[in-house]
Amino acid sequence: MPVKRSTLRENHISFWDRIHIDLPLLLGLLVLMGVGLVTIYSAGGQDMALIERQVVRLGIAIGVMV
Repeated sequence: MPVKRSTLRENHISFWDRIHIDLPLLLGLLVLMGVGLVTIYSAGGQDMALIERQVVRLGIAIGVMV
């Protein structure tokens, strides 16, 4: 008995679908975070302490979201 193509496609689920993460949305969010970091760096007088604190906050936020 031949196997239908739709059955084969259903069995091959991508990694991102399996963990329920919308990849384009995640990439857009990461780009916005990067722009925010550049803005903070520029407005903060190139103070790396501000960037480090913000990166920690962003890491916590991503961890909570995932």
